[in-house]
Amino acid sequence: MITSVPSGYDQEPDAVAGTGPTDEAKAISQEDVRGGKDVLARAGYVNGYQRLWTKGENGLLAISVYVFETEAGAADYNAHNQGLFDDEPGPSLFGVAGLPGGKGLHEKSTDGDVIFIAFERGRYAVTLTLAEPGTEIPTATSLAVQQYANLV
Repeated sequence: MITSVPSGYDQEPDAVAGTGPTDEAKAISQEDVRGGKDVLARAGYVNGYQRLWTKGENGLLAISVYVFETEAGAADYNAHNQGLFDDEPGPSLFGVAGLPGGKGLHEKSTDGDVIFIAFERGRYAVTLTLAEPGTEIPTATSLAVQQYANLV
């Protein structure tokens, strides 16, 4: 997992919001978006880990790193996650420099900005969420590239 987060973010205990070590049953129980449970089951999910950081009431950084039996399984799950970006109304999609095949979505609303990034590396599939008023794509991209480098 990444070790350097933006100023003001505090790591939450693993028990918060179902973070921490993630076995298959836990991953499937948390997957509630269009066919995600089926994708996890067929992709050969092995295990994973989720971490959450918060910044007051308005900031959130969450990362999920899932390990699959094969690179094809990780690619399948990543394609599922990236496909969800296309379903968002009026999305602001972007490629992620430094992440081969990485894709992001930047949603702006009156409640604040949310950036989602999904990518895979080998047998790992990663999702990153950064939500904070005024958050910017380069900040989220930097965090995703840091996580990518950790997956050697």
